[in-house]
Amino acid sequence: AGATWAKMPHLPTTHYDDLVIHPREKDLVIGTHGRSIFILDDTRPLSEWRAAPMSHPAHLFTIRRATIMSYWKDTSYRGQAEYAGENPPDGAIITYRLGSGDGDAVLRVTNAAGKVVREMQVPSEEGVHRINWDLRHGTSGQVELWRPHDTSTGLPRPAGQRGPEVSPGVYTVALDARGVTSTQNVVVRGDPELDLTPAQYRAREEFLLGMQALSDKIREVVMSVAEIRRQDPGRADEIEGRLRDLQRQAMGLGRGLSSGSVRQGSLHPPTQTQRDAAAAVRAALKEILTELGRD
Repeated sequence: AGATWAKMPHLPTTHYDDLVIHPREKDLVIGTHGRSIFILDDTRPLSEWRAAPMSHPAHLFTIRRATIMSYWKDTSYRGQAEYAGENPPDGAIITYRLGSGDGDAVLRVTNAAGKVVREMQVPSEEGVHRINWDLRHGTSGQVELWRPHDTSTGLPRPAGQRGPEVSPGVYTVALDARGVTSTQNVVVRGDPELDLTPAQYRAREEFLLGMQALSDKIREVVMSVAEIRRQDPGRADEIEGRLRDLQRQAMGLGRGLSSGSVRQGSLHPPTQTQRDAAAAVRAALKEILTELGRD
């Protein structure tokens, strides 16, 4: 089982046979007297605890390497009985400390080109906090409220809508709080079991971002059809029906690669058939915009 060190439960003081810090992950592994194993995820913040950084109003600790993974399913085929442990959260585990004060705390992730891929409003109370970035883009392009995954659902990962995964690379994580900014880099690697090049990961990421933007654009046009409906309800219904169909196609193309819930997804780049289908959706949308005088 995994546990965040900031929320580690009280442990009995007897019947623990061994303590080992994993040399690669820096997890603290606690072996009990033949009953179970307790894992304290990523002890780096403890080893970095120094007087100087602890005097800062906001401090971001070192972030260990994170790995992009494509899971088989999120809703079944797991050990769900009482002996199933809780795994660490998806993606990058991020630990930070805030001094006294008030105001929001925002975590911003940027890629090597300086483009913001995710902004999250995170816990801002005084003390030490641990959150995770799931190695995905946001769904709205706005600052999102970070929430821990609700483990009471019985699912290991969120089953709702999520943005596409980023590509492997080095990302900068910045914590803005208490009037200062603290930064760290995090290395994101691809699935070690897949023989994919960085260019293939980038092609997949760009395709999924394109489908997300296309779906948002179609939704925007659907909302504008309300102006036509007041004058010609029949024409508005016909146009809206075509737009809804295009939106379903765009979302379907995105879901074909992006994993989540019962969908396995794929980390491979889009096929030529998927690219052609996306081009057809864009062409059909352009035709509708021309009819509406908005090309």
